[in-house]
Order: sequence, then structure tokens, then C-alpha cells
Amino acid sequence: MPDPQEITAFIDRWRDAGGSERANHQLFFSELCALLEVAPPNPATRDEAQDAYVFERRVIFHNADGSTGDGFIDCYRRGCFVLEAKSTQDKTIHEQGLLSAPLKRVAEILETLTALGQARKTEDGQYAAV
Repeated sequence: MPDPQEITAFIDRWRDAGGSERANHQLFFSELCALLEVAPPNPATRDEAQDAYVFERRVIFHNADGSTGDGFIDCYRRGCFVLEAKSTQDKTIHEQGLLSAPLKRVAEILETLTALGQARKTEDGQYAAV
């Protein structure tokens, strides 16, 4: 369990961090793992099927019109979580309100899980784990 002073130092270090969405998320998450005394993500390999816990996990999105597109998950751990970093300076949050940006990210995460074969969209438009 982390020492309360370490937690405070971590919060102080990251409180005013800025930059783009991708500028700091890997460093932040790696330091958070160290603080929590859990393993950080592994280096990516050439075989994406083996990349069970990595940054920048590649996925292919299958669009309704039949086209496909490449995407990336900021941090992926198979069977556990998908982490999508978001800049606190994101214009979407400021222009459309605090709720719309997180809901958009949830939709993107569900689409990502579907692309990975870990979720599917049901006939009534809901998502179910596979």
C-alpha cells in the first residue's frame, strides 16, 4: 500500500499537467502503476494477438458502410480494462459540456471492444460481453 506522502506527491506532480491527449498518458500510467505497486504494461510485440497488456494496442474498426479503419487503444489489458486518455483541455468538453465528451468516449470504447471481439452489439442496440 502506498505511503500517503507518496500519494500526495503523485497528485501534486500531475495536478497541473497539460499538453495533448498523448503527451503524458504513458508516463502518468506507468508512474501510477509504480505508486500502486502493480506491473506496468509490457512492450508491444510484432504479434498483436500476444499483446495482452500494452500501450497503443492497434484495432480495426468495422464501420456500418462496410469500410474499415485503424484505431488505437491508449492502454489495453486483455480481460481487464481499456484505458483511453483524455486531455483536460479537450475542446469537446468545453464546447459541448462535461457530459457529452465522456459519453462519446464510452461509445468509442464499446466500439473498440467490439473490434477486438470482446463485445458484440445486440439486436436492440445494446452491447454484450463475448
